[in-house]
Amino acid sequence: DQSADIMVFEHSHDPLLRSHLGITNDGQWLLLWEGKGSKTNGLQVLSVEHTVKWLEDEGREGILNFEPLIPDGLARHSAVDYINDKFYTWTNYESPRGRLVAIDPEEPSTEAWVDIIPEGDGVIDRVSHFGGQLFVEQMVDATSRLYRYDYEGSQLDAIELPGLGSLGALRGK
Repeated sequence: DQSADIMVFEHSHDPLLRSHLGITNDGQWLLLWEGKGSKTNGLQVLSVEHTVKWLEDEGREGILNFEPLIPDGLARHSAVDYINDKFYTWTNYESPRGRLVAIDPEEPSTEAWVDIIPEGDGVIDRVSHFGGQLFVEQMVDATSRLYRYDYEGSQLDAIELPGLGSLGALRGK
């Protein structure tokens, strides 16, 4: 029975829109990806603190309002995490091989994005974050390469892999 459930979000304005909800590693931000296909997606954010206050408010009206960070239609994006008061985000916006940018939630325009790891020769497939470091998976000559970076974008080293092939998702703390 869902009669007591609280509606926190809906996008009834477009039934073809797909959504995915996540949370940053520090538990401070909800991340909402939305898109109609696989070529582009938007990214919206909402502070968990705001969400808790809204849920505790007995007189609340409406639904939660996520703040747009990246509008749909620009390119593909994937938030890596919230680091140093910025959303570290993989994107292929104006970089077909991908790059990692830092987006200030107070000034999210594309002109204000700061490149952390710029587009290079290889295709950046995935960026993971754990142990206080960034791990960047690139595809070069149809083979995965793995590099370790600090938060400022300086490459620390290349991690040798056992042979030809492709990596899966990296996980860690």
